[in-house]
Amino acid sequence: MPHRLQANKLGLAQLTGTPPTDATPATGDYALLGRLAELMGRTETDFTLLHWHLADIPTDATTLDATSDRALVDLLSPAFYLPTDLKDDLVKDWADWLRAFSRRSAVEDPVERAARMASANPRYVLRNYMSQLAIDASTKGDHDVLQELLAVVRTPYQATDAHEKWAARRPDWARHKAGCSMLSCSS
Repeated sequence: MPHRLQANKLGLAQLTGTPPTDATPATGDYALLGRLAELMGRTETDFTLLHWHLADIPTDATTLDATSDRALVDLLSPAFYLPTDLKDDLVKDWADWLRAFSRRSAVEDPVERAARMASANPRYVLRNYMSQLAIDASTKGDHDVLQELLAVVRTPYQATDAHEKWAARRPDWARHKAGCSMLSCSS
């Protein structure tokens, strides 16, 4: 993903530092982006939900200092597929990243930051299991699921109570179900 798009997803107006090269490591915001990618690689994480919930991370130092590592990371728990697998070392690494992200976010204009994040992070994305639910229902003559999903994807950036069930990570039942977790080349 291009750095500018990543910066928008985090609500950053400008990227600071330097990107990595073969000879030098990343610095500033580029290091922050790299560390996030590394943490997501260590934790089964829903990309869309993670970025949506990052908007809820406090940016005031007093609140951050008074919040335990676990409580801070729990703000992102809807994005983690196996939150109970987050052991102490991983919780500390996530909390350290969240504090660095929060300190960096605190220098942004909060209204502009929120607007950037809202325009770059959809609340809803059409997931394979959702399509499979619509296919299964439609096969039985029930097109309500399909109609509801069409309404959701028409306004993916607008959170509504009526569509909240579609703003969740993939359910466990869909983890290994054909059409939900993987697609064949004939799909």
